[in-house]
Amino acid sequence: VNLERFSAVNNRLTFLPLTFGHLKHLTHLDLSGNDMVTPPQEVCSAGAQQVVRFLSNILNADRTLVIDLKSMSLTSIPKIVLERVQITSLDLSTNRIAELPRSLLGLTCLKELIMDDNELRELPSDLGLLRNLVSLSLRKNALASLPPSVSAFEKLSVLNVEDNQIRELPPELGAVISLHDVRVRGNPLVVPPAEVVKRGVKNFLNYLRRIFDLQQHDICDISESGLEDPKLPEYILRQSSLKSLQLHHNSLRTLDISLTALSNLTLVNLDHNHLVDVPECIFFLLSLETLRVAHNELREIDSAISRLTGLKLLSLDENRTLEFLPPSLGLLTSLEQCEVKNCPLRSPPISVVHLGTQKLLKYLLTVHSSQQSGDLCLDGVDMFF
Repeated sequence: VNLERFSAVNNRLTFLPLTFGHLKHLTHLDLSGNDMVTPPQEVCSAGAQQVVRFLSNILNADRTLVIDLKSMSLTSIPKIVLERVQITSLDLSTNRIAELPRSLLGLTCLKELIMDDNELRELPSDLGLLRNLVSLSLRKNALASLPPSVSAFEKLSVLNVEDNQIRELPPELGAVISLHDVRVRGNPLVVPPAEVVKRGVKNFLNYLRRIFDLQQHDICDISESGLEDPKLPEYILRQSSLKSLQLHHNSLRTLDISLTALSNLTLVNLDHNHLVDVPECIFFLLSLETLRVAHNELREIDSAISRLTGLKLLSLDENRTLEFLPPSLGLLTSLEQCEVKNCPLRSPPISVVHLGTQKLLKYLLTVHSSQQSGDLCLDGVDMFF
C-alpha cells in the first residue's frame, strides 16, 4: 500500500489497526481530537513514521518474538505490548517510563529486557518471576535498590544497572549462580564496597553470596574480599544471632564500633590484615571465645582485653612490632591458649613465653597485681634467663 497521507481529526478513535504497520510510505498522519490508546498519544504526536514503526513491531511480534520500541517518548508500557505474552525480547530504552506494571511479569517467555535511559525509581518486588531472563539492562534510571526476588533469576547471565542511585546490592544477587557479567559503574555503592567491586564480578558476587548465606547459617565469611572499609554492611549487623565472623586476609586497619551490635559472636578472625591495635569494638563482644589477630601490625594490646572473660584462644602470632602484652591479660582465667610466635616480646620475657600459656598468664597476673599493690613477687613463676 502506498498511502502517504491519512487524517481522522475529531473522531472517537482509540486505536489504529495493526495493518497500518505496513504503510511504509506514510508521511503525514493527523489524529488530533481523538483519544488514542493504540498507539499511545505520545507516539501519535511523534509523527507518521513513529506510528508505523510502533504498529509494525506489534504486528510482527507473533513471528519475530521481538518488540523494539526504543525512543518512542513512551511514559508507560502500552497494554497491547503486555498482551504479547510470547515475546522473548523487549526493548523500551530511551523513553520516559517511570514504573514497571505488575502485568509485565506475565511475559514469562522474556529472555531479554532492556529499560535503559528511562525514569524508573523502583522495580516490582516480584520481578524474579521473569525466570527465563538471560539479560536485564536497567542503565541510566533512578533506581535506589534491586528487589531481593532477583535470587529467583535462574538463567540470568548479564545484568546492567550502571548510572543509577543504588547504594546496596541485595545479598540475594549472590545466589544467582548463572551471572557472569554485572555492570554497576556510576552508582554510590556501599554494599559491596568499592574495593570489593574493583576486584571484579566474581569477587563481589562471592562477597554477596557469603552475606546471603547468613540466612542459613550463624557464620559470616567475607575473608579474602579486599575489604578496607571498617564498617560492615547493615545487613550483617542486623544478624544478631551471628556466632562466627571471618574477616581474615583483607586490608582492614580497624573496625567500626557498630560491630558491637553482634553481641553473640564467639569467634572473630582478623588474621592477615593491617591492624596496628585490636579494635576497641572487640572488647565489647563479651561472648567471645576465640580471637585471632595473627599476621597483622599490632604494636600493643589494650588493657581492656580483660573484659573478655570467656576468651579461650587468643592468636597473636607474627605481629613483628608487638613488644608488650598487657598485664591485665593475666586476669583471663578462662584463656587456654595464647599464641605469640614470632612476636618480639619484651614483656613478658621470651623465657616465660616458652613455658606455655599458663605460666605466661601467671606472670602477667603477678605484674598486674604488683601494679595495684606496689609490690612485685615472681615466686613460683619458674622464670629462667
